[in-house]
Amino acid sequence: MLRLHLDGSDENVSVYLDFFLPACKYAEMIHHKDSPEEKEVVLILKEVMDKLAKVGIEKNSVKESIEKTEKLLIKHSANGTDSVGTHELAGRIENYLAQGKGALDVFSNQYLAKAIGFPSKWNHEKLIEFLKSRNALDQSVVAEIERMLKDDWDTWLKDFIEDRNVHHQANFKVSDMTLRDGKGFVFLERSNGQKIANIVEYVDTHWRNLIGLIMDLIHLLAAAKMPAFKQIRITRQMFISEEELATVKQKGKQES
Repeated sequence: MLRLHLDGSDENVSVYLDFFLPACKYAEMIHHKDSPEEKEVVLILKEVMDKLAKVGIEKNSVKESIEKTEKLLIKHSANGTDSVGTHELAGRIENYLAQGKGALDVFSNQYLAKAIGFPSKWNHEKLIEFLKSRNALDQSVVAEIERMLKDDWDTWLKDFIEDRNVHHQANFKVSDMTLRDGKGFVFLERSNGQKIANIVEYVDTHWRNLIGLIMDLIHLLAAAKMPAFKQIRITRQMFISEEELATVKQKGKQES
């Protein structure tokens, strides 16, 4: 099963081991293995997994565009060129953000709808309000979910959503690439004027946060419905050791 799903890329490994397998285990423990309900949830989780895989692909396309643009600039700098345009890079970043928000919407419209009856695309404020109205849920866990979502909103999610929405009002602002100390330099300017110089770190951080947010919600919603889950956190270590993972990844690279 692992060999079929892992192609050696870090993104596919993370989506499969950090999201899909743990989420399916939660479904199995809540609904019982091979029950109709469990099978339905697994199909939903596969939809979310496929969407997250697309986010990973777009994340890598951002890195590839930066490398491609840098090579072009270095090549032509010998002829006096001191900067090159970054329209392709801007488009890649827009696609990455759009796929990321899309992953949240798929998770909300499908998984949250099935798990708790939440009838909406992603909106953390509506989700908190909805959870508070469900008396059958452990409200102490709901309070923990509220704290988590508000903290995520303040630390990264608000920026992520706002950056995703920029292209509805104006062009995405990415500077031309110039050379600094022999390397390409480019920055993203956010709508509030903040300049992001390390775009690779920007997309990597949002990627990790996105998977973390989704898995935190799956875990906490399970705990809100079944108190035993307060003491159980399902992670990749339940399925594969780091040594086994290294072997699988190497084999995936050789076969790709």
